[in-house]
Amino acid sequence: MLNTRENVKDQVSKIIQKHIELNIDETNQQDGLDISAITSLKFIGIVVDLELEFDFVFEDEYLDNRMFNSFDSIVTYVYDRTNLA
Repeated sequence: MLNTRENVKDQVSKIIQKHIELNIDETNQQDGLDISAITSLKFIGIVVDLELEFDFVFEDEYLDNRMFNSFDSIVTYVYDRTNLA
């Protein structure tokens, strides 16, 4: 079953908020959330939870929090990886 973008966005938001104290809303989803400020340890926790939730494995080159510059960039990556044809 394909995940809708809205479902992915909701789940990613919940997972990120589990690891960092931050309210993710419409105003900071695209450019206001500084993903690069998330520590490496917290980022790996987020990655593990995303992999478990969506049943996929991050590609090695994306195991670096600098690859994502916004909340939306993480949502797009997860959405694309879980909806591969």
